[in-house]
Amino acid sequence: MNDLIKKAFPFVENMQINKKIKGKIHCIENKEVELEYMKRYKDLSIEQLKNFYNDTFKIKNKLEDKAKMNVVSLTISISLILGLSDLIAKVNKNIGIDWLNIIMVIFPILSIGYMVTAGILSISVLIKENAIHVIFPEDLILEEEELKKVYAESTELNVKRNTIRNNYIYTSYECIKNALVCLTVIFFLSVLPINGINNGEDKSSVYIGYKIIYSENFMDYCNEIDEHILKEKVADTINRSVDYIKKFEDAYEIKIADEKHKLYIKFVKVKDRIIILNVQDQICIQNKT
Repeated sequence: MNDLIKKAFPFVENMQINKKIKGKIHCIENKEVELEYMKRYKDLSIEQLKNFYNDTFKIKNKLEDKAKMNVVSLTISISLILGLSDLIAKVNKNIGIDWLNIIMVIFPILSIGYMVTAGILSISVLIKENAIHVIFPEDLILEEEELKKVYAESTELNVKRNTIRNNYIYTSYECIKNALVCLTVIFFLSVLPINGINNGEDKSSVYIGYKIIYSENFMDYCNEIDEHILKEKVADTINRSVDYIKKFEDAYEIKIADEKHKLYIKFVKVKDRIIILNVQDQICIQNKT
């Protein structure tokens, strides 16, 4: 469970680890602790220490290049996120199941959140965490042992700075990966053959004890192109008109003009079934004064 939380929120662990590293940097700068990476610096020559020192800058440049690549990849990902609205609408239409619709709200938000976090982390490498420790000209005239110490301390500090940068980039990758997982879930939901089916019946055909049956030509007087949406509107109208429908005997032709959906519905009630004869949409209902 703990590992799952770390995977879901990688930036939390990143903050904790980097805070510890920054604490060590502070201690090294104030001569409060012994060196770790460069603890055997006295056994090395000045030239060897220079090589270690210069390597820290090469690593820094590589890490910054990775951060720049992350930023570029995020700009591409934004185009995917911008297309989520149409995809979500398609999934909501296909699924029609409440808990899945909730998922379709949560996952895009998570995806965007991960992308934004990844962008902030990558930009932090380029701006916020851009500190370096350099050798000053006056350091070069120091005695050999003192110069070794300066090289060792600067190298140690740069190594720790690079570790922080690397943690930011790794966490950024983890956030991008999580965002892609969210997008993948949305994609698979969009292609699944789910149509709001409940025990083999269309959700719009069963309401409050009535089974709604549609005649073959029920849409003849309709301008509504999408049959599924029209059925949902009809079912909603029937659902809100139960008390009115109960007043009529079986086989009696019932007519309902619905102001909410601007529908005129003609149907027959037969026991627990409602047979929709025809539906007119986009009607204008005038209130009596």
